[in-house]
Amino acid sequence: MLTGSALRIASRGARGHARSALGHSRSVYTLPHDFQLFYCSAEDGKITKSLPDGRERAPLTVLLGWVGAREKTMLKYCALHHARGLDCVFLLPVWRDVLWPTERARPTMAALAAALAADEAKARPLVIHGFSMGAYMSGMLADNLMSAADGRFEQLRERVTCEIWDSPVDLDGVPFGVSSSALRAGSPAQRAAQWAIETYLASRPKVMAEYRCSSGHFWANRLRRPSLWITSHGDTVTSVADCAAVCAAWRAQGNDAVEELVFDESVHVSHLMKYPEEYENALDRTLRAVGVVDEDGGGSN
Repeated sequence: MLTGSALRIASRGARGHARSALGHSRSVYTLPHDFQLFYCSAEDGKITKSLPDGRERAPLTVLLGWVGAREKTMLKYCALHHARGLDCVFLLPVWRDVLWPTERARPTMAALAAALAADEAKARPLVIHGFSMGAYMSGMLADNLMSAADGRFEQLRERVTCEIWDSPVDLDGVPFGVSSSALRAGSPAQRAAQWAIETYLASRPKVMAEYRCSSGHFWANRLRRPSLWITSHGDTVTSVADCAAVCAAWRAQGNDAVEELVFDESVHVSHLMKYPEEYENALDRTLRAVGVVDEDGGGSN
């Protein structure tokens, strides 16, 4: 069980390599608030302190996980991108990142920004692939970079090729989303936890101001990149209608390259498992449209 937000960086490699990396010893950087930063070499599947040499310009997918996501689950999404020639960095948020935005989420995203600006990553084209609360975390990342006023946001924007949003959750979905990540949705314990979170947020105007700030950045869509939105009518956490409203707002801002993929029965952040062919086909369409992969599915670099 992870004790804090965890950053994992996994390079392109076979599916078996990604899994075998879990059994090797790790070299861990000491970062604030128990953040842990790992790299995975494609050559031998071992966890190392840097991405492999010779791939400094290869595309890099930034996977923004959901609260309660496990390393094993995120490695399945790494394998999805590895098969298309992309390396990955992934973030596993915890409930503290959501409920304590100033103390936790901002330092978490500052650590991610530093990882993306490191020598082995700074020249890489980026793909943003976010899940659930990852939308909130992306808004915090945008605010951190824009507040720096040193051009870091524009530098990041120039590198981002596209965005993929799987079950994104906006401000109103936070209490239910956080409580149901740890407790069975609809259970008395989950409802009690949701009520407690709603009560906590109602009494914390500074926390709500952080949420509104992050949500504002997400709706403003300052990246202006082609995007794929994946939702489902069977998802009780993410609202299809709310996502459609954000997509409409993005189009109104001049970004016509917004695709909505709406399923019927899959539950929250489980669309890949229920509809793997449709999910992968949509992913390929998006990556090909921006030139990240070629027509046969391989990396373009």
